[in-house]
Amino acid sequence: MKYRYISKKLSVVFGILFLLIILFISLSSPAFAQKMKRLSLPECMDIALSRNPAIKSAEENLIKARLQTRDAYSSILPKLSTGIDYAHFHSTPSPHDDNYSFYVDLQQPIYDQGKYSVLKKQAYSSIEISESDLDIARQEVLSKVINAYLDTLKASEMVNIARESRDRLGEHLSVAKRRLEVGLVAKNDVLRAEMELANAESRLIHAGTGLSLSNEQLQKTLHMEDEPFSVASIERIAADEKTIGEWIELAYQKRPDYLQMLKRKELASLGISFAKTDFFPFVSLFGNYSKSGERFFPDEEDITVGGRISIPIFEGGIRYTRLRKARHDLSLSEYGEADLKRQIRADVMKAYLNLEDLKATLKAIDKQIEYAQENMRIVEIRYQEGEATNLDVLDANLLLEQAKTDFATLNYDFIMAQFAILKSTGGLTAETIRNSLQLSY
Repeated sequence: MKYRYISKKLSVVFGILFLLIILFISLSSPAFAQKMKRLSLPECMDIALSRNPAIKSAEENLIKARLQTRDAYSSILPKLSTGIDYAHFHSTPSPHDDNYSFYVDLQQPIYDQGKYSVLKKQAYSSIEISESDLDIARQEVLSKVINAYLDTLKASEMVNIARESRDRLGEHLSVAKRRLEVGLVAKNDVLRAEMELANAESRLIHAGTGLSLSNEQLQKTLHMEDEPFSVASIERIAADEKTIGEWIELAYQKRPDYLQMLKRKELASLGISFAKTDFFPFVSLFGNYSKSGERFFPDEEDITVGGRISIPIFEGGIRYTRLRKARHDLSLSEYGEADLKRQIRADVMKAYLNLEDLKATLKAIDKQIEYAQENMRIVEIRYQEGEATNLDVLDANLLLEQAKTDFATLNYDFIMAQFAILKSTGGLTAETIRNSLQLSY
């Protein structure tokens, strides 16, 4: 009677746990997934790239940088201005003298000390720097999407593993109860099996919670908080076999932050050239046409045409100060380039070694799963035949669950590492990701 009472209480507990499982892991249910749109990784990337505010901000900065070329071009164009003046003179003996004038003024630079050439180069360098900013923003967004996407897939796999373990323990409990009824095992075997099943239910609930959190993070990354969706699986991506030296050299060629640093160094060099222009004369032509008189439509005309050479002599030392500052800016950019180059090398080395370590570990774990599955099959048969203990079955199940968990974790970590080395070398683009996914199948 006491055994039946305990069984009824545990049945109630299992029923409650089952309802909680449905609540937490409903997103992983195939029936529920059919009601939502299913997004692949490339689709998620496209959505994130089109909605992310950091990318939109970088695009606006690029447009603004392109407008600077117009500023440089306008410095060599003629300047035309016009105006109307009115003056009233209160003097004796004519207390009411009025004067009206109309003028048109034209100025055309002939030699602007080389400023236009430098400004033009600076403008195009600024455009390239802004383009690098946009590339950096895109790679950061793609990296966040990939991590959130793979975290969701990993969490879904954890739910599947926990569910399989729960189901195996449920079957084992049924076998234990049948053997108890015929007196082949002690009651303790059933109680221990029920306890392990309850633990498995708890792990399944925990895995479902992790899946819900991962889904929420992915929705946040894509800015799709109010648009439920499911994700398509990724088993692997195409391997890109390169030596560490090749990866490092590729990073120096493609990393947008390094290319940006080179452009900033070029911009600093142009700053020196621009500061030097203040030491040269400025040559321009000018023309002026004016009419003035006491009437509103004056008759007295005046036309002036000429040229002007402006030679700087002394300006309080401001020119030399600007030149020295420009040279210091160039030195700072050179130090920054050297430091970034060392950092890039370290980033690539770290990503490469992590990738190689995961690759080797993954092969070892794969063999462990084969062993754990075969061990589970044999132990279950032996238990039914009375040759293995209840503890043997529970240990075998735990071993198999842990092996599958380790493999799933390492597998998705390995995929992340493959994308990470692309990012460390500046190759994490929507195009390369699509190619990696297509070539893997």
